[in-house]
Amino acid sequence: MARGDELDVVLNDQLITDDEWISLAKVLKRETELPSSHEERRRFINEYLRHAWGHSVRNLAREWYEPDYLPIVREVAQELKLSTKDHHSVEEIEIKIIGEVVDRYKDKIIKEKGRDAWLEIEKEIEDEIQVKIKRGEISEKLANQLRGIAPGGIVAAIIAGRLAGFALYIAVNQVFFAICRLLGVRIGVAVAGPIIGGTLSILLGPIGWGLSAAWMIYDFGNTNWGKVIPAVVIVACIRLRLQNEGE
Repeated sequence: MARGDELDVVLNDQLITDDEWISLAKVLKRETELPSSHEERRRFINEYLRHAWGHSVRNLAREWYEPDYLPIVREVAQELKLSTKDHHSVEEIEIKIIGEVVDRYKDKIIKEKGRDAWLEIEKEIEDEIQVKIKRGEISEKLANQLRGIAPGGIVAAIIAGRLAGFALYIAVNQVFFAICRLLGVRIGVAVAGPIIGGTLSILLGPIGWGLSAAWMIYDFGNTNWGKVIPAVVIVACIRLRLQNEGE
């Protein structure tokens, strides 16, 4: 079912922004090759994300929409030591992956910069979300979801899977904003794409903080987790935004 599967549906959506396309191309190390038209971009990201996961030799005979996205997401979860069940959907597994990545951010920053640095991030996340609520930038329904989380508890809620939908998207974006600032990464206005892509490529890519040596570029014939993991997280965040665009 690969063509028209959960990845292809996201990439086929006309509401994907240029920044999100660029972020996907960037973590796949194909930024300079990104085509200009939507259909060409759809095919381009489909091909390079799927083939980054697959075996290099087998990729020679694969179509741009092969293999299916579900086994890719399942194997990413497995690589992150996450437990999944056969009945879990792509969306459910993506949320688990987001929680795990945020948790690893937390552990890494505490180890490298101390607990106070992480507490500062948590406070900044809480403060920024409260500002959004006061300005009316967040719907009342969503505001009520976020108000129910005690100060300092947004990150814990993400990790525990207590947030879903657009609430999760907002919270994860605030995490990435705060981490970017802590690391001194330049960010523009509230544009999720380059923030998610830029931060993840620093933390998960072969250069920079790399959360694990296992995520470095593998030898020929192996999955390149340094590309696949951040790309899957970006797709997950784009999906959350698109599903809740009205909100």
